[in-house]
Amino acid sequence: MARSFQRHTFELSGETFVGNHFPDAGAVSVFRERDRQFIAAYVFYDAAQAGVECPGYWHSIHSETSLSLLGRLEPAVTALPLGH
Repeated sequence: MARSFQRHTFELSGETFVGNHFPDAGAVSVFRERDRQFIAAYVFYDAAQAGVECPGYWHSIHSETSLSLLGRLEPAVTALPLGH
């Protein structure tokens, strides 16, 4: 059975990113849209509060992803309208 997810796109410094939200996991997988490169997964500490600027942590970070990029992405990811 396929997992359902919500797809969100957002801009950061002129570049488009995609966030795939998996409600049952309380996580968002982030990809760079132009080349579909996986960046990292953001896991919310409280899945029930995901999308309301709930804190969390980065997980499964791609080896070529810079920490500065993650720092710039985090506010955009935590502000996504994830719905429950």
